[in-house]
Amino acid sequence: HTLARTALALAYARAGSFDVALRESETALANDANTSQRFDARRAQAISLADLGRYAEAGDQMATLLDDYDTMIPIYYERALYARQISDPDAAESAYLRVINLDAGNTKARLRLCELTEGIGERDSAFQYCRQITEHAPTLVAGWYRLGRLHFLAGDYAAARDTLNQCSTLQVRQNVSPDERIFECWYLQGQAAEILGDCPSLIATYNEFQLLAAGSDARETWTYPPEGPPMCVGGS
Repeated sequence: HTLARTALALAYARAGSFDVALRESETALANDANTSQRFDARRAQAISLADLGRYAEAGDQMATLLDDYDTMIPIYYERALYARQISDPDAAESAYLRVINLDAGNTKARLRLCELTEGIGERDSAFQYCRQITEHAPTLVAGWYRLGRLHFLAGDYAAARDTLNQCSTLQVRQNVSPDERIFECWYLQGQAAEILGDCPSLIATYNEFQLLAAGSDARETWTYPPEGPPMCVGGS
């Protein structure tokens, strides 16, 4: 029974028995020619292959699935994930762009494209996708963080300071839990302010960081002497 075998394969995968999971999914495919049921079995097989580190084969399986089900958005994400595991950014980018073609307002795909293109050094594309996130989803913290990070790495510290301030402000307004906060939004914002010689922004950002970090188990540290940032002592 294809569905039963597929469910068994996924259960074995969750339990960490990846070889058994792959065998069950392959048995499901071998025993049934029902196209509608084979979709789940083929997807389970791809997941099992990926669990075993066989990302190229998993990606090929997802690609063949998309030949038959080219409007299934979740499959494009899985195709992109496996492509990224084998350093195939072109295949991953193509999958994310297809998601946007199917769903023009999809923010998650743009965020993945922003991360992907930044990672491979395509800075102009990364800026484009990150700006689109802040325009389409202005309350999404991750979008402001990625854009602010890009500004910082590009040496535009004023833009980095202001953009990362949006990131930190949104996290406070949204009561983001300590374990989910992006503390780099404060830290990089402060570094940008320090580079610019902007003491008011630096001190305010530093004090807020210390207050938030004190109530969490954050691994990040950012410490000045007790009197405060040296460049601002006795100044503004």
